[in-house]
Amino acid sequence: MASFGMMNQAYFVGKNTLIDWINNFLEINIDKVECCANGAIYCNLWDALHPGSIPMSRVDFTVKHEYEYTKNWKLLQNGFQKAGIEKVIPVQRLIKARYQDNLEFLQWMYKYGRDTYNGDPDDPTYDAIGRRQKSKGGKDYTGSKNNNRNNKRNNGKENNRSNRPISASSRNQYRSSQSQQSQRGSISSMGLNNNNKSNQRELEALKNENQQLTESRNALQLKMGSLQQEHDELSNVAKDIEVERDFYFNKVVAIEQILKKEENQDTPLLKAIYELLYQTDEEQQNNNNNNNNIDQQMNNMNMNMNMNMNDI
Repeated sequence: MASFGMMNQAYFVGKNTLIDWINNFLEINIDKVECCANGAIYCNLWDALHPGSIPMSRVDFTVKHEYEYTKNWKLLQNGFQKAGIEKVIPVQRLIKARYQDNLEFLQWMYKYGRDTYNGDPDDPTYDAIGRRQKSKGGKDYTGSKNNNRNNKRNNGKENNRSNRPISASSRNQYRSSQSQQSQRGSISSMGLNNNNKSNQRELEALKNENQQLTESRNALQLKMGSLQQEHDELSNVAKDIEVERDFYFNKVVAIEQILKKEENQDTPLLKAIYELLYQTDEEQQNNNNNNNNIDQQMNNMNMNMNMNMNDI
C-alpha cells in the first residue's frame, strides 16, 4: 500500500488539489505546499491515519526555524515505524521548505492518506481541531498568516463554483465566435451592396490567414512529436534511476537491520557505520574536506623527510 514509484499517478496530482484536500481534511488554511515543511501538519494528518502513533502533546506548531522543524519530523518518523512503513523521509531536504521536495512528499501523503484513511478522505470525521489543540500552539494554528479560521469543511463549495472565473479557452471561443459572426455579417452586407472588389480582397485575406494557420499547425505538430519522443526517453531514464535507487536503498536497509541485531550497539565499529548511514550531504562533504587535508599533511611530511635524508 505504501510502496509506489515516481511514475505513479499520485505524483501527477497538482498543488491546488493537494492544498484544497489537506485544508479540508485538517480544517486549516495553508496557501503553499512549503507550509508543510514544519512537519507539524503531517503529524496532525498521521494522527488521523494511524490514531495513537503520534503523541500530539509533543507536536509543536510554533516552530519557525529549520532546526526546530526536525523534532516534529522525528515524531513522524517514529509514527512511520509504528505503522510498519519503510519509506525514507528526506528530512534534510524537506526542512529547507523547497517547493519540489515538499510537493513530492505531499503527493505521497495524499495517495497514502486516501488509500489508508478509515472513512471518506474527502469528508472526514476526524476531529482535526480538537486533536491539534493538544499540541503546542495547535489551538491557534490555522496555517494562515492572519489566523482567521475560515476553512470549515465543505463550506463555500457552491460559492467557489459560482465565483470560478471563465477559462481562457472559453473566452477565446467566444471571441472567435463573435469574430466569425462579424465577418459573415460584413461579407453579407458587401454582397447586398454588390461590392465585388471588397469581397475579393476579404477573401484573399482569409486565404492568406488560413495558410498561415495551417503552417503554424504543422510546425506545432512537428514540435509536439519531438517533445513526446523526449518525454518518452526521460520516462525510461526515470524508471531506470528508480530501479537503481530502490536496489541500493534495499541494500542499506538490509545492512541496517543486520547491525541492529547485534547485542552490543556501542562498539566503535557499529557507531562508525551508523554515522556513515545517517550522514547528511553536508557532513559527508566536511569529512571529505578533512580527509583531503590529512592527505596533504602526510604528503608534506613525506617530502620533508625525503629532503632531510638527501641532506644526510
